[in-house]
Amino acid sequence: MKDLKHLFFLILVVFLSACKEEKQVDIIKEPFTDVQTKITGMLTDIFNTAKAKDFKKLESYHLNSPKFTKFDVGGTPNRQNYEENTKGEEAVFNALEGFDYKLYDVKVDVFDKVAISTFTISYSAKMQGTPMSDTARSTLIFVETGGQWKITHEHFSGFK
Repeated sequence: MKDLKHLFFLILVVFLSACKEEKQVDIIKEPFTDVQTKITGMLTDIFNTAKAKDFKKLESYHLNSPKFTKFDVGGTPNRQNYEENTKGEEAVFNALEGFDYKLYDVKVDVFDKVAISTFTISYSAKMQGTPMSDTARSTLIFVETGGQWKITHEHFSGFK
């Protein structure tokens, strides 16, 4: 009889657990405001890190994976991988003097473990003493992995 009671109790627990309604998050409608705030802050951190020429820290924002891609304003029109991006960013920022920037119209859309940030960046600097400036439409796509948000794709398009 005692075993029957235990069996009944176990069946009841399993049944109630199965009936328990799990709240589903609608990743299209849910804004994930905490992640939006985090990614927006990361954008500033990323460009301040580039400005400071802290390349190890800059590299840490990127997903070191074959799934990383980048399209850029200058240089090669080809898709860049993680290694090409890392070398290219270091070369560009080492060549720049007095890099300054401003981000405009920042928008971050979060879809659970993927975040798409779009913004306009205006920047200025000197290269070999020659002043330069540009404005570009920008997209950085982040993925959450191991509790951290990493850039998995970058795309910068200058205005004509």
